[in-house]
Amino acid sequence: MPIGIIGSLLICTVLFVLFGHVLTGLANYTEFKNSAAPVAIAIEKTPYAWLSSAVILAIIVGYTSVILVDLLGQTRVFFAMSKDGLLPPVFARVHERFGTPLQSGLLLGLFIALFAGFVPIAVVGEMTSIGTLLAFVMVCLGVLIMRKKEPNAPRGFRTPLVPLVPILGILTCLVMMVSLPWETWLRLYVWLVLGLLIYYIYGQRNSKLQLSLTGAAQQQLSLARLSVFIISPLVLYGLYMLLQTYVLSSFNGGHY
Repeated sequence: MPIGIIGSLLICTVLFVLFGHVLTGLANYTEFKNSAAPVAIAIEKTPYAWLSSAVILAIIVGYTSVILVDLLGQTRVFFAMSKDGLLPPVFARVHERFGTPLQSGLLLGLFIALFAGFVPIAVVGEMTSIGTLLAFVMVCLGVLIMRKKEPNAPRGFRTPLVPLVPILGILTCLVMMVSLPWETWLRLYVWLVLGLLIYYIYGQRNSKLQLSLTGAAQQQLSLARLSVFIISPLVLYGLYMLLQTYVLSSFNGGHY
């Protein structure tokens, strides 16, 4: 399994690099900004512009399959969380005949449809990018923490060169996250605060796993910790803005 995953990532990386090279050779990269169909733009630069409609149709079919798989995976994640009590029971209900989380799929499908229909494509792309990169950062942090706290835990795959590989993964993701606009960071912050509030108000009080381990529904995320998690990013952003203002004023004042 690890060899298959890593091998497929390497192959996809090479293909995407070559694909991007061809696209930027056909059209200037600035023409692809905020475009939902960059391949069609590139094809219109060739004598085969009639292929543009066919390519758009193929892209829609490809996107549909990806969204379908993501939706199936997300409903299963919510199903597992709901079974533990972190989410309301509606996400754990299954269809009597098919045994699938039908209500969860309908709710998520409705949310995704509304989100895709009313949010600009550029915003959707940026939010997807920063959310995915943050997930990778959390995975790398999890590898570091688990290797420190549970070094002898059984593992189907053992990450090599720890802590070098996780640290490089965290730094790489953070560099790409920093390149995103501040509005995207603000949306990420609001989304994280919403998730923390759901966990603080509902999840930690109903977790069956925590109850089985401790014998009581203890409060792992206290109000003080929640406040620190919410306020600390605002403080860091304020310090960053002060530093940026100081550096700009220093340059304008001729101090450098």
